[in-house]
Amino acid sequence: MSGKPNATSVLNHLNEQTGKNYQAVKANLSLIEARLKEGFTVDQCKAVIDTKIKTWAHDEKMSAYLRPKTLFNATNFAQYAGELESNASEVQSWE
Repeated sequence: MSGKPNATSVLNHLNEQTGKNYQAVKANLSLIEARLKEGFTVDQCKAVIDTKIKTWAHDEKMSAYLRPKTLFNATNFAQYAGELESNASEVQSWE
């Protein structure tokens, strides 16, 4: 399932986990919506966020990339989601 409510849910999760305040504007939501339209799930999107936070949050250089533009870029996201498959036990449901 795709659409703005799901994209907003993913964006809200990113904000909650990073302490940021990315706005629910077209520039941010369209990236997430595009990944959902490609067939990725809300849970996969949230798992990518959580995984990248674990990896990057304490790295001064990389923590700046915990943003929609980087996380949900088509090429980047496909790579990050692929990394989840080997860590399937880390994927959980937020619904």
